Amino acid sequence: MKAKINVVILTLVILIGIGFLAFSKTEGRGEAPLWGGGFEKYEGNPILSPQGTGFEAKATFNPAVILVDGTFYMFYRAEDWTGEGKWNGQSTLGLARSKDGIKFWRRSEPVIVPSQSYEIPGGCEDPRIVKIDGTYYLTYTGYDGKTARLCLATSKDLINWKKHGPILPNWGWSKSGAIVPKKINGKYWMYFGDSNIWVATSKDLIHWQAIKEPVMRPREGYFDEELVEPGPPPIITEDGILLIYNGNIPKARAIELGRKENRGMIRQYGTGWALFSLDDPTKLTARCSTPFLTPTEDFEKMGQIGDVVFSEGLVNKYGRWYLYYGCADTYVGVAIADETHLDKEFSNVLAPILTPKGNGFESERVFNPTAFVENNKIYVIYRAESSNERSSLGLARSKDGKKFVRYGGNPIVVPSAPYDKQGCEDPRIAKFGGTYYLTYCGNDGGKTPGNICLAASQDLIHWKKHGEILQPKYEWEYSQIKAGVILPEKINGKYWMYYQGEALPWHTKMGVACSEDLIHWKQALDRPVMEPRPGYFDSQGTEPGCAVSVAQGILMIYNGWDETTLNKAGWALFSKEDPTKLIARCDSPVIFLPGRHVFATSLVRFQDDWFIYWGADDKWIDGATVDLSELLTQKGKEEIEPRVCLPLATVA
Repeated sequence: MKAKINVVILTLVILIGIGFLAFSKTEGRGEAPLWGGGFEKYEGNPILSPQGTGFEAKATFNPAVILVDGTFYMFYRAEDWTGEGKWNGQSTLGLARSKDGIKFWRRSEPVIVPSQSYEIPGGCEDPRIVKIDGTYYLTYTGYDGKTARLCLATSKDLINWKKHGPILPNWGWSKSGAIVPKKINGKYWMYFGDSNIWVATSKDLIHWQAIKEPVMRPREGYFDEELVEPGPPPIITEDGILLIYNGNIPKARAIELGRKENRGMIRQYGTGWALFSLDDPTKLTARCSTPFLTPTEDFEKMGQIGDVVFSEGLVNKYGRWYLYYGCADTYVGVAIADETHLDKEFSNVLAPILTPKGNGFESERVFNPTAFVENNKIYVIYRAESSNERSSLGLARSKDGKKFVRYGGNPIVVPSAPYDKQGCEDPRIAKFGGTYYLTYCGNDGGKTPGNICLAASQDLIHWKKHGEILQPKYEWEYSQIKAGVILPEKINGKYWMYYQGEALPWHTKMGVACSEDLIHWKQALDRPVMEPRPGYFDSQGTEPGCAVSVAQGILMIYNGWDETTLNKAGWALFSKEDPTKLIARCDSPVIFLPGRHVFATSLVRFQDDWFIYWGADDKWIDGATVDLSELLTQKGKEEIEPRVCLPLATVA
């Protein structure tokens, strides 16, 4: 993919890209939802282009898309070469389908064609589609060459459509109806308009009453100064109604931009977002100040109406968002964003707290942190990788758990011994007395299988290495052991450490070791204390992330994977009386990022909150706060009840 567009909604949003856009709030303290990410334009765009000599010979653009039984169905505006002069190119609505959201197969004939006086000669334009109670509702513009009218059609099968005519007959000019897919206050709601944005309500989805006062207007000096126009059907989130919308700048500003690019311009459309209250859908609570989608490619800048990206379709499949848009009123493009999933007990999601920096030891990757609290600050020691793919460990601190400042003398632990000459990776830390004990994975190029290394320090800056502290002893761990997590307190007069044992690549189990002095370790059992479970997210492997002591026992955040080998984070509970005894375990991951790695390695209590941090996609560090009491409330006799992993925003 190329042309990354970073969409971020407030500082509480996990970014799938890096960086975030500014935002502007309206009256009140409304916040944008925990949804968003870095949309990337698909590198194979446009995904739909004009073809043949028939109904779609001139243009194919402005698509509505809906997901049905795992298949993408796209309704797109198509133009032919019929007619003369001003109305050359009548619009119809074509239908295409796809399994992957990228490659679409088209029907040979349009499914909605102009047949009524209010649709001729201009045609049927710019659809949006929702499904409610088994019926598909498709809004579109009927254009008779003089007046645009917002129309509605319904269907049970996506092929045969019943037209209901203009749904705002007393409104005059009306376009772009985006129906909220859920009743609010006993009514259905629809955002519409192509200058301001208005709202209409309905009890039956067929008969609509418009509210005369606009709910959103253009803003001087912004990307939407000339007009605002709804995009896809809004998304219902816990934080409000998220409306993606389209905006345009005045001609004079566009001309000036064109001069800078040494070409002619008279417009520039962009896509942004706005948030409305769930209690009162007419109340605007938050709004972006910059667009997250703009014309950047030649096929978006040049066409029958140049410098236009116009978003009308939004679909989520398997945690991946697909945003479909028209390009220069000629083609269809798609932008894609992954979505981080969190269990419902997680809140206050943090933007990336650390990302790669500079051209030194952390220029390529910054990930997999271990965290601890000292002097009312959170410190993290993190794995960093340079262009030579060799890992070192860096140090950073924060006064609020969100904004971190790096130590100026970084890195604090570097490859320097035969057992870690290829890298110092994935640290975990514990403190006893005045000494910090840091385990890390020493990369020796595969010479030895015992890769848990230990370093000790009293000031976090100067570290004494003690080398490899545990070697494989049993068949289930003979290939490699790593990921040592030392428990933060003595139990039964011993120190305890959970670790990962591997017999075959990616087939791992979890063991436990004990020590009298924190330096010399040996296996506590000849068997694993936790194993993969067939049919679960951790069906192939498990690896300890971090462990803390709570009232219910020893809470471990661990990472698991299935046959995809993509890490997801879960939790397990061990007995305080016997750390080898597994009491409870989640059935679903509490954090995962579809298509990418999540590697959770830190959980600390700070200023009355629990903060959890993880490496995201092996590239940067994300975080969140979590309510541990809620996370552990459904504990059964032997296992925790199944938990449902909720996305950052849910679509009703």
